[in-house]
Amino acid sequence: MSTLKAVLPGIYDIVWRLKVRSRNNIHDLNFSATVVEKVENGDEETIIREYYHTPQVKMFSKIASKNDWVEYRVPYKLFVPEREVIGGKLIYHDVRLKIFNYEGFLKTGLWIDFVRLREHDASRVYDEFE
Repeated sequence: MSTLKAVLPGIYDIVWRLKVRSRNNIHDLNFSATVVEKVENGDEETIIREYYHTPQVKMFSKIASKNDWVEYRVPYKLFVPEREVIGGKLIYHDVRLKIFNYEGFLKTGLWIDFVRLREHDASRVYDEFE
């Protein structure tokens, strides 16, 4: 899991840089993102929103056919609310990003370089894998 701390308010695309081997054993992977509200100088946190996406197996085959690193944009937009000050304390938001699968089988042939939030821009064109 990767946690991006104190993310600025806005609407974001989640972009994973991946490479997939043509002979792989990848299925039922879930790409998730969680927006967490935090309180300055405190341990309190509240989950604001959870996002999930499980791509079809053919998506990984399409990425593998590129035979190179690709930027895979998860097909939902992530919303991070405005910061606030309540009772003299700053309320801000972290974003937790992960890929998971709780099946008991081995997954092979997937490399992950990074995950990033990119401000959503409707004019930006991404490769389509789904």
